[in-house]
Amino acid sequence: CLSVLAKMPLREIEGASVAAQLGATGETVRSLLAQREAANADNEAAIAQAEQRRAELDRERAAQHDVVDAAERALDETRSAVQQALAADERYQAALAAAEASDRVADLAEEKAKAAHTDRAEKGKPFEADPLFSYLWTRGFGTPAYVGGGLSRALDRWVARVANFEPARRDYWLLTELPARFDEHAKRMRLKADDDLAAVLALERAAAESAQVPQREEALEKAAADLAAVDEKIEEHEAALDALVEKRAAFAAGDDELSRRA
Repeated sequence: CLSVLAKMPLREIEGASVAAQLGATGETVRSLLAQREAANADNEAAIAQAEQRRAELDRERAAQHDVVDAAERALDETRSAVQQALAADERYQAALAAAEASDRVADLAEEKAKAAHTDRAEKGKPFEADPLFSYLWTRGFGTPAYVGGGLSRALDRWVARVANFEPARRDYWLLTELPARFDEHAKRMRLKADDDLAAVLALERAAAESAQVPQREEALEKAAADLAAVDEKIEEHEAALDALVEKRAAFAAGDDELSRRA
């Protein structure tokens, strides 16, 4: 602007037209600067109000954190009281001992069933590798399922005598039957163990409900949810406060919109 004025003849500067233009520009600049001052003041007031609100939220969070701590203590104390009561309850202790015993029995039965399957796979190989035994076994010889007559039956009997089939058939039959029997036994024992465990859990649930453990759990969940809501409000508020502080920095640096226009 100064370089432009320097090139102007003095008489033009003194002229009414240029003087009027310079006067109007000055008024515009003064108006913009006044607006900038007002906007800056409004921003400072907003920052002060936001900082005050931030302090209020901090106090609200501290108070809610105390509520959560109190709810946690109440729940822990109640659960501890329930455990102590169950420890002194003979009916519960008997049910617990029964459940532990039946669980051990079920575990042992399952181990035996697994071992029976292993034996079936390993000890059955010699029988299955014997062609005469496999032939007679497949035909069901020595059982009601066997179908044969005349020469065929006579030849099968001869093969059975030569191969000593009958003792082998009984051994192999027992070997193939045991896994299924052990499986069934293990299944019954596991069902018994599950029933005994359900009885223990029912006693624990009744004791907990009598001591209002579920209500204290709900109270803790609600307190924690309320604390999370306060944290969310603080996060949103801090973002807004950061924006106001950035605006203050722009005013200080003359980088705001009104300063650039002025």
